[in-house]
Amino acid sequence: MTQLSDPGASATVEGERSATPLVLWDIDGTLVHAGTTGSTGIAAAFRALTGVEVAVALAFEGQTEIAFFRSLIERHGLVADDAILARVPAAVIEAFIDLGPEMLATGYAMPGAAAAIAHVALVAPGVRQSVLTGNVRPNAELKLRTFGLADALDFEIGAYGEDAEARSDLVPVAVARANVKFTASYAASDVVLIGDTPRDVGAALVHGARVIAVATGHFNADQLRAEGAHAVLTDLSDTAALRTALAAVGVVSTPA
Repeated sequence: MTQLSDPGASATVEGERSATPLVLWDIDGTLVHAGTTGSTGIAAAFRALTGVEVAVALAFEGQTEIAFFRSLIERHGLVADDAILARVPAAVIEAFIDLGPEMLATGYAMPGAAAAIAHVALVAPGVRQSVLTGNVRPNAELKLRTFGLADALDFEIGAYGEDAEARSDLVPVAVARANVKFTASYAASDVVLIGDTPRDVGAALVHGARVIAVATGHFNADQLRAEGAHAVLTDLSDTAALRTALAAVGVVSTPA
């Protein structure tokens, strides 16, 4: 099921679309559920960074690794200074490096994820698809390769948890990488983010990008619509609904 925002707003963003849009997927909660490995890996990385066991509940909700660990360290009464934050990416990579089997055993690709990525490529020839994620790049690739979702995504033009602390700062990173790789002139208005949290929505809107929200995480459709998403999907299993959402944000000219 697709729920659209104000038709006038959709028409505005559609008028700004590029001939070859840049579609950036969130990972956790949108394309995959990583099972128990999120908690396992974070606990191991936190122990390596601080020498302390995690003693609070973990809530990720679209944060980058840097932002998440800053909060986690401070919630344990410790100082999250620049020195310890600089060590976060390496600690997280090391903690997750052997978790592929656990991920495969306890996690899964979200319903329709593979078909949705393929459908975008089918209905929008020339579209470039990558990721915008709070995960550091090796972990982003691990999650997507574990569940067979990596082949159609260009990781070189993605933006990752080690690139910035604020998720909204990742949009210019991806745009710059795409422009360098393809000798192109993408702007943020050529970007479509697809994600499941208010942080995904906010990261798009602050730069004038477009956003399709998917209510497969901890936030329902009404919450995501209230944040300003241009279209909201119940999940990724209905490719007809996805096409309608893609039309609403100007990736395709009209719904099927």
